[in-house]
Amino acid sequence: MKFLAIPATVLTAGLIGALFTGQSEAVSPSVENTEYVVDASHTAVIFRVKHFGLAWARGTFNEVSGEVSFDPEAPTEAEVSFVIKTDSIDTNAEQRDNHLRGPDFFLVKQFPELKFESKSVKAGKDGNLLVDGVISWRGHEVETTATLEHTGEGPSPSRRPAHGFHAELMIKRSDFGMEYGLPDLLGDDVYIEIDTEVIEKR
Repeated sequence: MKFLAIPATVLTAGLIGALFTGQSEAVSPSVENTEYVVDASHTAVIFRVKHFGLAWARGTFNEVSGEVSFDPEAPTEAEVSFVIKTDSIDTNAEQRDNHLRGPDFFLVKQFPELKFESKSVKAGKDGNLLVDGVISWRGHEVETTATLEHTGEGPSPSRRPAHGFHAELMIKRSDFGMEYGLPDLLGDDVYIEIDTEVIEKR
């Protein structure tokens, strides 16, 4: 992961400007983020929650979309928006999926989307980013922090610039008014992982 470096020529220009204007601040380059869209066909959203305190029950969401504004030279200036279609839940069990879509859990008819909007980004450990944002779902807005890893960059199959990211976060389903099965049947903590490729918007 690369972080913002101010070229020596920019610093020199800032010092010269200070001599003539009396200003002490060096000139900083402006950030020029590129706009990208999520490639849904190369994106996976996987979640896990404890079942009866015994083992992890896992599932996926198969319909997602989103946009990322990103400059690898200034990653903390990134902006992220991500949308999950809750009706696309898939736990490899049709009866369970239908239960999850209903009033005990997702209420998909009233709340068909789970949305994440970033508010700020800061440097984390091992070159990762910490993305603070808000999840809007089931009539609630809950603040959360996702750990974001920049996993690669290069041309997409369509030859457009692309980036890869891996994100991890944890939410409490009770924060969204989803208390069915607490505390014995299903755990409260839901762990989410997202792997995605984003392609330059055209």
